[in-house]
Amino acid sequence: MAEPDASRLEESLRQCRLELAALRLEQETWSERLAPLEHAAGQLRELATALDEHLTAVERATPGLRGWVKRRLLPGTPAPAEVDDLARIRSSPLFDGAWYLEQYPDVVRSGMSPALHYLRHGRSQRKHPGPSFDAVSYVRDHPELPAHANPLLHYQAGVPGVAQ
Repeated sequence: MAEPDASRLEESLRQCRLELAALRLEQETWSERLAPLEHAAGQLRELATALDEHLTAVERATPGLRGWVKRRLLPGTPAPAEVDDLARIRSSPLFDGAWYLEQYPDVVRSGMSPALHYLRHGRSQRKHPGPSFDAVSYVRDHPELPAHANPLLHYQAGVPGVAQ
C-alpha cells in the first residue's frame, strides 16, 4: 500500500511544481507589463510635486497695492485673510499637495495651488486633502461642524499638539 501512496504523492508534487512554474512565468509577465506603468506613475508624482511647488511659489501673498492688483489679475493669489489658513493646511502632515493634484485633475485647470484650492473649494466639495484624511467621514462624524468650516482645519484645531 505504501508504494501507490508514494507514486500519488510524487505525481501530486510534480503537478504542484508545474503549477508553480506557470505561476512564476505569469508573475514575470505581469511584472514586465507593470514596469512602464510604475515608471509613469513615478513621473506623474514628480510632475505633481513640481507643479504644487510652482503654484505655491506663485501664490505668495504680496502686501499693499501690488498685492491688491495681483489678486485682481491672478485668481490663484490668496487674500490676506487666507494666508494663515494656507500655512496651517500646508504644515499639516495630512495635506499632500501632489496627491491632491493627482486625485483631482480639475485642480490643475483652476490655476490655484492645491492648498488654496482645498481652502476655497475642496472643503465644500468634500475632497480629501491627502490619502490619510477622509473629509467625508470626518464631516459625518462631527455634526457640530458648521457647513462652511474646513474639516482639516477643524481637526487640527481639536488635536492637542497640532499647530493652530
